[in-house]
Amino acid sequence: MERFKSIFEGLDVAYGQHQSEGKRADGKQEGKSYIVKQEVKDELWTEHLNGNGPSLGIIPIRADNIIEKGDLGNFLNLPYYNSKNTTRYAYKDDGTAATLPEFISLYNKYSVSGTDEVAIQVSGDVIKDGPPCLQQLCTQGFPEGTRNNGLFNIGVYLRKFDPDGWKTLLEKYNQDYMTPPLSASEVVTVQKQLEKKEYNYRCKEPPINSYCNSKVCRGRKYGIGGNGASLEFSALTKLCTDPPVWFLDVGDTRMELQTEELQIQTKFQKKCMNSLNHMPPLVKQSVWQENIERLMINLNTIPVSDDGSLAGQFEAFLQEFCTDRAQALNRDELLLRKPWTEDGITWFRLKDLTDYLTRNKFTYFNTGQLVQALRKLKGKSDKFNLKGRTVRVWGVPAYQQQDSAFDIKEIDDAPF
Repeated sequence: MERFKSIFEGLDVAYGQHQSEGKRADGKQEGKSYIVKQEVKDELWTEHLNGNGPSLGIIPIRADNIIEKGDLGNFLNLPYYNSKNTTRYAYKDDGTAATLPEFISLYNKYSVSGTDEVAIQVSGDVIKDGPPCLQQLCTQGFPEGTRNNGLFNIGVYLRKFDPDGWKTLLEKYNQDYMTPPLSASEVVTVQKQLEKKEYNYRCKEPPINSYCNSKVCRGRKYGIGGNGASLEFSALTKLCTDPPVWFLDVGDTRMELQTEELQIQTKFQKKCMNSLNHMPPLVKQSVWQENIERLMINLNTIPVSDDGSLAGQFEAFLQEFCTDRAQALNRDELLLRKPWTEDGITWFRLKDLTDYLTRNKFTYFNTGQLVQALRKLKGKSDKFNLKGRTVRVWGVPAYQQQDSAFDIKEIDDAPF
């Protein structure tokens, strides 16, 4: 276990988990993924390898990295869950599944300390002006079990490179770069699939995901950013505030989005222009919805404490309004926009609270929602006679006042 742990070591104050929920009607695995903000203890690694409970995912950053706005990034769902009978394994040199001890031996044999050690010379005539991952795979060969997906991605490239003769070229690439070549019927199946619509590269799937160089690819004429192609976006994370905040991996950039920016294409397009200096083309609404739904299936969620909700934020502002401001000395001073406390109830005018919330940029509640939120906090309304006129006021159970000032250390000599 210790060696396995050292190979995949990452952030130690939070981790991911995936709870499998069986298969969907189309045969694909279904489940829930989420992030837990707790220490990554040894028991989690042991339970993962033994196949007990949810599978473990590691966040591939270190604790000294800066983590902003509660976003911990994505986690890697570790292989060898239920290691003695796993379906998540590495491949040996002969293309067969590697056991856990065999995987560790492979790691010791092939791991490198930097990308310079794995540079492979590729011909510029192979997949010309196309994705570097496909160039490298055509040079070194496609691993066993990945030829169909590999040929599909080659077909995506060839449709961009030669819209009229791509079918003939696909057959040639199959003969030249697939070992052994796929059968004629398998090639026809790939061709028919590619004819249905204009597909994007399957950048997050094997075999090309292991050879991705998105920065180079984006600059290629027939890469992921060429010919006005849509941006490649993949993993989606939801920070469960109220309203929620979404983090989407767009190419090699992680974008922060509001719900509408994820739901509505034109708003997503505007966000990309502001953040990425790129305006992705619009696609059919049905295609957009399919893409978002695909991301939702593998959604990562990050829970937050109650104060991250709108209700929690509102109560925090209400408490500040009732305790941090100058207090009214009598009822009539409510007209001076001051809260007044008597017999365990703090009274105030609703307009004064609304103005305070607006100044603090809390504008999520309309008047009806504000009244509802006050009632949930045991608030009540009343009418007071102030300076000879009737004024409607609201009261909430009084919050405890700070009974002492902060200690401020005195400095004898100024440093300048």
